[in-house]
Amino acid sequence: MKIPYGISNFKVLREEKYLYIDKTKYIETIENLNSKYVFFIRPRTIIQNAEEIKKRIESIHIQPTYNIRLF
Repeated sequence: MKIPYGISNFKVLREEKYLYIDKTKYIETIENLNSKYVFFIRPRTIIQNAEEIKKRIESIHIQPTYNIRLF
């Protein structure tokens, strides 16, 4: 499955089999928060490989208790 970097056309996403995660079920939850403001936070960067993940974990002084296996 391909990652849809920069693609905003929903028809293209579906027809060309790009990765699509449907989060429609969360709309009701968000609407019922009874909050004046809702913030959607996303990560600053995308971690590119396992070595970078290891470096970031070590940089914040968290010792992993198990090995993470990617792909």
